[in-house]
Amino acid sequence: MAVEVYRHPNSPYWYYKIPLLNSRGHVVDYKRGSTKRRDRSEARMVARQLSNKLLNAEQLGVRDDPLLSTVIQECIDAAEAQGKPDVKNQKSFQRWLSGHWPSHLTISQLDRGLITRAQRAFLTDHSQSYVNNLTTFLISVYNQSRDVGYAVAPNQSFKGLKKKVAEKTRYLLAGEEPLLLKELDPRREMSGVAKYEDRIGTLRQQQFDDQYDLTVTLIDTGCRYSECTSMLWHCVDTQGWTGMNLYRSKVGNEGHLGLTDRLREILQRRYRQHSNSPFVFPSPSNPQRPRGYATKGINRAIERANLNQPHLVERFGKFTPHCFRHTFASRLAQNGMSLQAISYLLGHSDTQMTQRYAHLVRKDESQRAVDILNGAHV
Repeated sequence: MAVEVYRHPNSPYWYYKIPLLNSRGHVVDYKRGSTKRRDRSEARMVARQLSNKLLNAEQLGVRDDPLLSTVIQECIDAAEAQGKPDVKNQKSFQRWLSGHWPSHLTISQLDRGLITRAQRAFLTDHSQSYVNNLTTFLISVYNQSRDVGYAVAPNQSFKGLKKKVAEKTRYLLAGEEPLLLKELDPRREMSGVAKYEDRIGTLRQQQFDDQYDLTVTLIDTGCRYSECTSMLWHCVDTQGWTGMNLYRSKVGNEGHLGLTDRLREILQRRYRQHSNSPFVFPSPSNPQRPRGYATKGINRAIERANLNQPHLVERFGKFTPHCFRHTFASRLAQNGMSLQAISYLLGHSDTQMTQRYAHLVRKDESQRAVDILNGAHV
């Protein structure tokens, strides 16, 4: 059975599809993944090599058992080649693991017990959510190693730490958006920075433009940050400027999103500025690569706009760039859109994930009930 390579709608890389056969030679499943190659011929070569490796592993019992540190580096290199937004965190995890795990550990020793011990040690100096990020990374190392035929420990089931308290849903409150956008205004005057007229065309000004444009895009589309920064121009309707088709790699689905008036203006301007790049938000240093996960400028603007004052954090939770996604959903819920429709627009794989906005819909329904009852009293 031939190995296939194909393109994802929102990725510059070719992906492989390798058939898995049973003892009778019948296809029972497929292995799919990225070749991390932009050239089709190179992608086919990678896919064939992986197919042969899987065949040897299944039929000959030949499985490599490289050092765990080597495999972790391979996974980080692959993520970096794809421009994934969490490479910085992965490198941080790598440094911590190298100081806590023996250097002689191999991939076959990565099991549930090893990960559980790492969770407990990591939790002493880090937040619970960051421990779960470490767990997700180690699970991805295990899964990628299994997929390429390394000698992984069989029948492993990994779990993250359970959250002790319900997560708060922070979104932009009345009056907060103008304050934030004022702090992100790319034309603003800043202490110790050249005037706007002198910054035009510089990498520094592109960063300021990106921070403002990204924020508006996140608020008006509800995209995940990584989806936004890896967005390709061929997914945007650059003829009629009516919307975009966004592939959501986290959940493996695709959805259509319309454009607000201000977002349309931003995309049209960016298309004039960055049409030489396949990405809507290219890297300032290399237009052929995505911008990546760089939120320092946006986070600083959030602090300057006083969105994380102690009383706000206590009541609503800390404001982060992910809260723009909550803002998008909350505004729709507060204005009567159904949770099912919101779930589609957010690209949720399960409508259960959208239930966090149900109280906003119920509040609106409660007021409607009051209006109906008041009318009945007349």
